[in-house]
Order: sequence, then structure tokens, then C-alpha cells
Amino acid sequence: NRLSLEYKMSNVRQAKKIAEHLNEIDCFYTDRPVAYEIVKKFNDDELLKLGRNEHKRWEDEKMEMCWMPGEKFESKIHREQTRIHNLLNTHYDDLSEEEQLKDTEPLNKMIDLLKEYDGLRIYRISK
Repeated sequence: NRLSLEYKMSNVRQAKKIAEHLNEIDCFYTDRPVAYEIVKKFNDDELLKLGRNEHKRWEDEKMEMCWMPGEKFESKIHREQTRIHNLLNTHYDDLSEEEQLKDTEPLNKMIDLLKEYDGLRIYRISK
């Protein structure tokens, strides 16, 4: 309830991209039992690809919302008011580990969340 409409919409957009992100690493989700390997953890290569894809999605979203690349601000309030973000146009590989985790952690946590709820599972397409 404390999030602005922009950030609520960002969460929705991120959720809508999950299927595409999973497809990029040869995974999918379904609520039906299928004869594929259940993903218990993403491997390092999968996380790297997921992180790069999510960072690109985030950058595109920010640019569509008229954010601009620029210098880092001392306060989040000033950043929000000016709509300038220092991580726009920054390649994923150049981000700090902390910033990279912001792109991968939601998908990593999703695996654990799905264990708590009956229904959806993520599967890996074996090659």
C-alpha cells in the first residue's frame, strides 16, 4: 500500500515478463504435472541470463516512463523528483553484486514461494 502507482505497475510488468525470462533459459511454469525436471534452484548461467534480461526490462521501463540516465543522488526523494537514475545505460555486468541481486533475487525467491503454495511449478526443458 505504500508503493506509488508507478512502482505497483512496475511490479505487475515484472511479473508479466516472468514467462519470457524463463523461456530464455529453457524453463517454463505450469500447474500441471509434466515429465520435465522441476527447478529447485537456478544455476549460475541461468541466473546471469535472468539478471541481464531483467535489468534490460527495467531500463526499458524506466526510459518509457521518461526517466533519464545521470548522476547518483544522495536521496531517493531527489532521484524520484528529477527522474534521473545513475544505473540507466549501465550494462548488467558492470553493476555491483548488490545491484545484480535486485535483478535475480525476485526470480530466485519465486521458486521458494511456489513451494509454499500448491499449484505452479517451474520446470527445466532437458536438452
